[in-house]
Amino acid sequence: MRLELPASEHLRPWREHETALRMLNNLVGSYVRRNDLGPAIRAAEMRLELPLAGPPAEALGAELRSLRARLN
Repeated sequence: MRLELPASEHLRPWREHETALRMLNNLVGSYVRRNDLGPAIRAAEMRLELPLAGPPAEALGAELRSLRARLN
């Protein structure tokens, strides 16, 4: 038997940069929880290299600045 899911305009495959962003978000969170700031900062920097604009990019930039400030 084959299970068929209903078609929905709200479902679509993730784009490559969305998948990368989610993975990097997970890495940043994991490194921060372990207080491993170097890799957390690098993953946060990599997020900003993805094609983002507007408030999401500004929020990620603010988080990166916050992580860098914790090094001092």
